Amino acid sequence: MLDFIKIALAEGHNKFLGAIAPDCDPTAATSSGGCGGSQLIQLGVNIVQFLIDISILIAVVLFLWGGFLFLTSGGSEKQITSGRKTITNAVIGIVIVLGSWIIINTFLTLLTNCTGEWWKFKSLNC
Repeated sequence: MLDFIKIALAEGHNKFLGAIAPDCDPTAATSSGGCGGSQLIQLGVNIVQFLIDISILIAVVLFLWGGFLFLTSGGSEKQITSGRKTITNAVIGIVIVLGSWIIINTFLTLLTNCTGEWWKFKSLNC
């Protein structure tokens, strides 16, 4: 099981979460395919993308939970309020995540030599 997780994180078999570790050889010199500054930036991009993907999954679960509470309230004002609050918090969380994505993506595009479309975070290559 642990080997499967290592392979999935290193080689990117999971298309949604993707690879976290960049393709480089940490034992080789930078000039011959080893890890350098651009791979460190790519690692940061990959970690941020992983956290964005996880936060979207959490937001979907919170939307579903809030909707479930709302629909099964049976007229209970306490449960209606709880469901509405859960959905509101999920929306606020998505707004925060997307705002941070815009800020991080802007800084990466302006301050590094990363290439790719600015609106697709997964397309950035450093």
